[in-house]
Amino acid sequence: GREGLRSALWGTIGGWGMAKSGVLSLVVVVAVSLSVGQAYEKVGGRGFGDDYEWRSFEEGMKEAKELGKPAMVVFHMSTCGACKRLGPIVAESAKIKELAAKFVMVNILTDNEDEEPKGRESEFAEDGAYIPRIYFTDAEGKIMEEMTAPGTKYKHFFATENSIIGVMQRALGENVTVDEKDADVEFVDDEDDEDMDDGDYDYDDEDYDYSYEEEL
Repeated sequence: GREGLRSALWGTIGGWGMAKSGVLSLVVVVAVSLSVGQAYEKVGGRGFGDDYEWRSFEEGMKEAKELGKPAMVVFHMSTCGACKRLGPIVAESAKIKELAAKFVMVNILTDNEDEEPKGRESEFAEDGAYIPRIYFTDAEGKIMEEMTAPGTKYKHFFATENSIIGVMQRALGENVTVDEKDADVEFVDDEDDEDMDDGDYDYDDEDYDYSYEEEL
């Protein structure tokens, strides 16, 4: 009778409400999944390891801000001898790869001016536009001024695996000490030679000793 009809009606309304709620829940889940799994454009390693999640500067700064991660920004050049020596160190280091998961990794090939940080070139060359150089920024893109290479004349010239690892750990807030002997880099400027190319380096694979000659 009437009570049966009323129960059936409320059952229909309740079922529709549950279905609607289920649809809304599905929409929310999909939206959250898309947000969490947002794809960022990857660039090649260019000698620094293709299995890293490398980003362009613009894309990397965007990702760092959205994910709240610090960034490691690597500047290098295809014709640079020191870059060719540093690249495999980064590419083959299991520890750097482990730490890289906590960073946004930015790869800038300075052969291409379009890859430079537009409007911020001087910030990322505070003590010279030498190469290779590595900067660390916070999630807002601000340079972490204390995160510099140990034992070098030029603050952002990293020569060894240990020096990079140590500063990556410090950038993450880990309590570590970077020993200057890990880098053991010597720079020799020759102001009388106006015809120097990209840089002349004397390199010892065992001791990681560099002599760097370039008129900056």
